[in-house]
Amino acid sequence: MVGTGVLTGPNILSAGPALCMTGGHGHYMSHEVDGVDNMRAAARWVMKEGADLVKVMASGGIYTEGEKPGSPQYTVEEMEAAVKEAHKRERKVAAHAEGLAGIRNAIDAGVDTIEHGIFADDDCLRRMKEMQIPLVPTMAVMRRLATDPRIPPFAQEKARLVTDHHIAMLRRAVKLGVTISTGTDAGSPCSPPDVYFEELDVMAEAGMKPMDVLKASTSVAAQTIGRADLGTLQPGKQADVLVVEGNPIRRLADTRNTRLVVIKGALFRNLL
Repeated sequence: MVGTGVLTGPNILSAGPALCMTGGHGHYMSHEVDGVDNMRAAARWVMKEGADLVKVMASGGIYTEGEKPGSPQYTVEEMEAAVKEAHKRERKVAAHAEGLAGIRNAIDAGVDTIEHGIFADDDCLRRMKEMQIPLVPTMAVMRRLATDPRIPPFAQEKARLVTDHHIAMLRRAVKLGVTISTGTDAGSPCSPPDVYFEELDVMAEAGMKPMDVLKASTSVAAQTIGRADLGTLQPGKQADVLVVEGNPIRRLADTRNTRLVVIKGALFRNLL
């Protein structure tokens, strides 16, 4: 409805259902598919259904019971099949990858982004920098999963075990110069849209300068999703503008002080 102009809202690029191995991470909300040929067909199917990108589950995760976040799932060959199909259509592939083996497999397969990246080692991070594969760390959601009493005990325990590894990885990624793109995993339990602002704080905690955090959330984010028409205020680009009170370059918390929202050049919200 937003894309057709019937409703006014944010830009949405949807992956549709993620692709996971049978019984793999998020199988209860994903499309289960195994093997190279079936993966190729599944990638074609999700794009036929209108997906703007393809998401693959390269490793285990937090919110699926009975698996470890570090466990590898899809093989390089399986993910590579999805990558080839997506790239033929000039679409990107995002990989949920928390464990080291899954991250390595996703990099070897040529994915376009690594989501989470919790157990990435320096070799993986250097390769991501060289290959210009952005990291979307989603740290804030992990902290919420680890501390919110509404989270099932099995998921809370796994989240508690990974949070220290996660922030340590992000600090190393920042020092090594890996491209960081802001993301939140919004829609995960206890992670409404406003978790976005917590994510900015965590990125700063990991050593990113305020300007770099803002770029990760605007120009770099636009590059990550392949939207050259977004992310900066320039002639010819889509005029999506957030006006805040204060100076976020000096104080990131000022990003919360929304005063005006402009979408596609039209005033959407005025809080002045």
